[in-house]
Formats: sequence, structure tokens, C-alpha cells
Amino acid sequence: MNLSTQWATFCNNGTRDNSYAITSGQPDLPTPAGVYHVFTKLSPTTFYSPWPVGSPYYYEPTHINYALEFKEGGFFLHDAWWRSTFGPGTNVPHTDPQFGEMTGTHGCVVMTTDQAAWLYSWAPIGTTVNIHY
Repeated sequence: MNLSTQWATFCNNGTRDNSYAITSGQPDLPTPAGVYHVFTKLSPTTFYSPWPVGSPYYYEPTHINYALEFKEGGFFLHDAWWRSTFGPGTNVPHTDPQFGEMTGTHGCVVMTTDQAAWLYSWAPIGTTVNIHY
């Protein structure tokens, strides 16, 4: 995952299997760079905000179709059905043509539901996740 370009490339034994735009953490809640491994897969699941109501980071309980946790503390690769655009500029304040004003994630890496479904079936537990700038 390249945080500078907001792009993910998925390789198996050095061969590219897929590549697509993503959205990562907003400036105040960045996605952590580093090398990790998928250790939990959930489908479906519900995410609950660790921030209290009234916090600028609070979010309502959110249905997630496909989630792969790569770092302790709730850092996931997952679908974001509430977004219609991904890629450069989507991790900072921007206008999504379908959903209005948005910014980046709370530290997760998100993609379309179809892309997350592909990733969920492609990546077994233990898959290396390399996140860099």
C-alpha cells in the first residue's frame, strides 16, 4: 500500500495479481507505515467507534462486509460502501460526488466492496501487508 499515491498493489510470488485505488487515514489519524501480517478476517462485522459521542472522530456503528485486520488496535483493510471515490486526495478533506464532504479514514485502509471481497478471498491469514510512503 502506497500512502503517498493512495494505491494498493497485490502480489503473489512477485507477480502482480491486482492493483487499485484506496483511501487511508486522515492527517490526524494516519495509517501506520510498516510491514504487518493479516491476523483476523471478519465477514460480515460491525465496527463500533472507540471515540465517545461528541468526539470529532466518533462514528455510528457501521456494517462492514469484508475486513482484514493487520495491526493491533483496530487497523483493518476493509470495504467502505459509504464512499464513491478512492485514490489521491481522498485521505484529506474532499468532496465525494455521491456522499458529500469527507476526509480520510480513522487509520484503516479502505476500498470498494467488490475490491474488498476480492482481497478477502485472495489473502489468507498471515498475508504480508507492506504499507509505505
